[in-house]
Amino acid sequence: MIAAGLERFGPFFTLELHPPGSFVEPWRPMAELVDSGAVGKRITAVAHGLAAAGPITPDAVPSAVSASVAQLGLVARLAAPAVGAAVLDLKLPRFRLSALGWQDRLGGGFPLALTSEDSGSSESWAVACILDDAVEPITTAVRDYAGVSERVLWGNVASSINSAAVLIGRSAPALADRAFTIAQELLRDTRLADETGEPGPGFRRHSCCLIYQLSGSTEAVCGDCVLGGRD
Repeated sequence: MIAAGLERFGPFFTLELHPPGSFVEPWRPMAELVDSGAVGKRITAVAHGLAAAGPITPDAVPSAVSASVAQLGLVARLAAPAVGAAVLDLKLPRFRLSALGWQDRLGGGFPLALTSEDSGSSESWAVACILDDAVEPITTAVRDYAGVSERVLWGNVASSINSAAVLIGRSAPALADRAFTIAQELLRDTRLADETGEPGPGFRRHSCCLIYQLSGSTEAVCGDCVLGGRD
């Protein structure tokens, strides 16, 4: 079953709801990503994907870049349906890693599922369950595996939250103000203290996801990057 209404915002928001129980193939438990082997495998896969787009060899992709991009893709996929659910005031189960399942794919919004353990709602629900129960464990696992700066990784989280709100505003302009209000609440979290930009299309993070290192030029940065406009 699909969580009603989220798909209107785009594929990154789509969320399947599953009954309690073990995930079966092709689904995998997202909790596996706190294990160094599983998160390392994802980072390696991202390095190969970045190399193919280069074209460069996977060994030429800096480990910090592949780790940052891997974490960014994971937290962006989690943040989108959480922000969307808060905007629509959906009563969903908590986004605990133990209750989340995924299909390990690259190149877009991978399939994501949530099992029905318990309920929550609105902004306080989004802050508590996404940042505490899902985003932080994955971010910590990536940090411990690859040694990437926490400022970079939590900047990726901030970027993901803002991007989700922007996408909601574009697809449903009447909900834009609510989306940016929810994003602002999330960005007030102490773990995001370095990211003080106002949510919206003009948001500028105070860190960088490091993707520019593949080209060596600060012109090749994301639209919200702190390096934007520099060379």
